[in-house]
Parts: sequence; structure tokens; C-alpha cells
Amino acid sequence: MTEEVTTETTEQPVDPQLQQRIAYTETLQQEIQNLREQMAQLQYQLDIRVTALVGYQSTLEVIEEPVLNGKGEEDEVVG
Repeated sequence: MTEEVTTETTEQPVDPQLQQRIAYTETLQQEIQNLREQMAQLQYQLDIRVTALVGYQSTLEVIEEPVLNGKGEEDEVVG
């Protein structure tokens, strides 16, 4: 034996403040999504720039120059 449960739904007036809060929440959620997309784009651009910088730095050559001691003379390297 199966029982059928029926429920009636009646339209109830919606509180205007509740509607306003729901709309505000939906707007905030959309703004958060937009910010996430902007952050992802900025992260992508940053990754590209860091990759380019690392590539550039790997082409640089270290040149050792004598260090002046403040009197215009080279310090003697002890080692």
C-alpha cells in the first residue's frame, strides 16, 4: 500500500527587503566572479613576465670588477 502525499503551495507575498537582499547578494556574487577572472588574468600576465625575466637573467654574464676601498685604490684580495 502506498500513500500519496500531496502538498498545496500557495503564493505568499515576498518581503521587499528580502528581495532586495537577494538581489544584492546576486550582485556581490557576480562582482566576486569578475574579480576572480581579473585575478586569473593578472596571474597569467605575471607568469609570462616572470618567465621572460628568468630567461633574460639566464643570458646575463657575471663580470667581476675590482672593489675600490674608498681611497680610489683597489683592495687587495686575500684568499
